[in-house]
Amino acid sequence: MAGRKEIRPLTGFRGVAALAVATYHFMLSMTGNPPFVLSGGYLAVDAFFVLSGYVLAYNYAGVFGGSNDRAAYLDFLFKRFARLYPAYIVLTLLYALKLALKPDGLDGFTSWDAICNLLMLTGWGLHATPVVGLSWSVSAELFCYAAFPLILLLARERPLPAFLSVALMALVIMVISRVGGGIEGPLDVVSDVNLFPLLRALAGFSLGVILCGVASRMKVLPEQTVNLFMLLSAAALVAAAVFDRSDLITYAAVVCMVFWVAQDSDLSNVLFGNRPIYRLGEISYSFYLIHPFIISVLARAIGKLQALAGNPGGLAITFALYIGSAILLSELSYRFLEMRGKAALMRLRHSGFRVARQ
Repeated sequence: MAGRKEIRPLTGFRGVAALAVATYHFMLSMTGNPPFVLSGGYLAVDAFFVLSGYVLAYNYAGVFGGSNDRAAYLDFLFKRFARLYPAYIVLTLLYALKLALKPDGLDGFTSWDAICNLLMLTGWGLHATPVVGLSWSVSAELFCYAAFPLILLLARERPLPAFLSVALMALVIMVISRVGGGIEGPLDVVSDVNLFPLLRALAGFSLGVILCGVASRMKVLPEQTVNLFMLLSAAALVAAAVFDRSDLITYAAVVCMVFWVAQDSDLSNVLFGNRPIYRLGEISYSFYLIHPFIISVLARAIGKLQALAGNPGGLAITFALYIGSAILLSELSYRFLEMRGKAALMRLRHSGFRVARQ
C-alpha cells in the first residue's frame, strides 16, 4: 500500500456506522420497534461499502496500472483476505457451535452451506445459508475487493464518464429499492438466493471508489466550505432517517457524509478522529461480527432486568451491558484474531513462497 497520510475521520465514521448498526439490531431484537431515528439503521451497512471503496481507492490508486499488475493484484487480494478471514472464521465457528448446542439448531444446514461459510461465499447469491447472518456483507465486500482494479478504472476516467458511472450506481440502488424485497425497508436486502445483496455492496463500493477519484481532481476547498457541507449532510441524514421511507434520500445522505468526512477538515477530526471514536472504528469489524452474539446472550436476561429496574430502566441497563461487552470482546478479537491472525497468514504465505522457490 502506498504510504499516504491516513484519513482518521473515515476510520472514526466507520465506528459510528458500526455503533448505529449494533444499536438498530439491539432495539429490533429487544423491543421490535427501533426509535424512529434508527428505523433505517441497516443503511449504516451501506456506509461500510462506500467507506471501503473510498479508502482503498485512496491508498491503492497508484499501485495498479504498471507492468507488475498481476503480482500487485494477488498481493492486494491476499492482504485483504488475511485482514478479514481470521476473525470471520473463528466467530463463524463459535456461532456454529452455539447453534449445534440447540435442539434442531442446524436442521436443514447442508454441506454446501458449510463450504460457502468456510470460503466466505454466503453473500454471492449462491443459495447458501450463512451461520452469521451479517456475514453476507463481509462476503460481498470480498467480492468487491476482487473487482477493485476494474472499478478503479472508473475513478481514473474524465469527469463525464465518472458522472455517468455515479448515475449508473444510483440507478442500481433505485432498482434494488423497488424490486429487491427488503426485509425491514426497501434497501434492507440480505437474501442468499439472489444477487441483490451483492449488487447493493458493489454499488456502494463503486461509489466510494469513484468519489475518491472525484476528490483527487478537485481543487482544495476552504475549510469553512467543507465543514458547512459536512454539517448539511449530517442534518440531511438525520432528517432523512426520520422522514424518508424510500431509503433513497437516506442512502444519498450517507454517501455525501462519507465524501465530506473524507476531506479531513479540523471539524471532522474533532467529531470522528478523536481517540475513542477512532478506536471504535479500528475495532469496528470485530464489533460488527460480535454484536449479534451478545444480543442472543442478553435476550435471556432482559426479562429479569426489566423486572428489577422497570421496562425503560432494564432496557437501558441491558443496552449498556451489551455495548460494553461488545467493545471488550471486539478489543480482544481485534488484537488476537484480526491483527495476529493476519500476521500469521502473511508469514505463512511468505514461508510457502520461499519453499516454492527452493
